[in-house]
Amino acid sequence: MIGLAITDTTPLDTTYGMYFRKDDGDTNWDFETNNNSSKSTETTIATATTGQIKLGFKITGTEKVDYYVNDVLAGTFDTNLAATEMTPTIHIAAGEGAAKTMSIDHIIAIQEK
Repeated sequence: MIGLAITDTTPLDTTYGMYFRKDDGDTNWDFETNNNSSKSTETTIATATTGQIKLGFKITGTEKVDYYVNDVLAGTFDTNLAATEMTPTIHIAAGEGAAKTMSIDHIIAIQEK
């Protein structure tokens, strides 16, 4: 999981957030918005590979969030958008008894006023 969320000790059960996630046991990146545990999810927006992939999203006010794969608009959500303060969140968990690794080149968060 990587994105913006309100988390405590269980980032995968966050009640507010906008983030990418790759579930244990598959090779698919998904994008999810979550507002008070009401979720919108788009599955299989990209495939996790050993090569590079660029994921990003842009929030416009409290009306919509566009998500991108390799700088190409992959979709838009206009429901279940959290209008509350969230923090950058990265959660990597090893599952199925195997070590998991991921390299992050950079993360950018910008707020326009």
